[in-house]
Amino acid sequence: MDIWIVCTRATYGSIFNSVGDILKTNPTIQQVLGPDAIKEANHQVILNFISVLSSVMVAIASIPAIQNINRVMGDNNKGYLETVYAKSISRIHILSSYLVTSIISGLLALFASFLGMYVAGNASMHSGKIAIETYVHVFTASAPILLITIGIAVLINGICPKLSVLTWIYLAYGFFAVYMGGLMKLPSWAKKVTAFGWLNKVPMHSVNQSYVITMLLIAVVLIIIGYIGYSQRDLD
Repeated sequence: MDIWIVCTRATYGSIFNSVGDILKTNPTIQQVLGPDAIKEANHQVILNFISVLSSVMVAIASIPAIQNINRVMGDNNKGYLETVYAKSISRIHILSSYLVTSIISGLLALFASFLGMYVAGNASMHSGKIAIETYVHVFTASAPILLITIGIAVLINGICPKLSVLTWIYLAYGFFAVYMGGLMKLPSWAKKVTAFGWLNKVPMHSVNQSYVITMLLIAVVLIIIGYIGYSQRDLD
């Protein structure tokens, strides 16, 4: 999965030079703005492109993360966990094993996405290469969105696993609202119904630390509620 993600993000990165040269194709704009302004404008176009693609990366990275959490219900229904339940292993321990795998797979997928874009993007650009710190900032802003998605998956699997499809609906809507919201002229509130709407256009803007901390706290609360539900509900 991570290899495929690296290749996909590398494809996006490989067109950075073309994206940045959009303004250069218009001689009138070149004369009006001048070479320095054109260079800066090209840089801003690329940063905005990265900002838009960050929602795509989070959505794709969320897929293996959700799949790992949803395995709790699948493995239980298939009888794989019967012998585990028979031993003195707590439900918290069992759910934690799925959660850790989910978080690791999701964050690795997200990291692989930005790594592929960074390497391929800078390799394709003749000048004005994007610093690795820029991708670190985007990762910092994107990771809490992923963790909230995982938190929702834990919450649903802990309380009512039969509604696990709601996690996929949440993911699909969040991606659609942010990625296609401008084209569809969705209002601002429709985008911010999900955590995807709070990406704050990093790296066009700086990382809002208060948003990051708040979203991390929300993710923790969702996970805790999911744990409580899983430890108390009937597993049949």
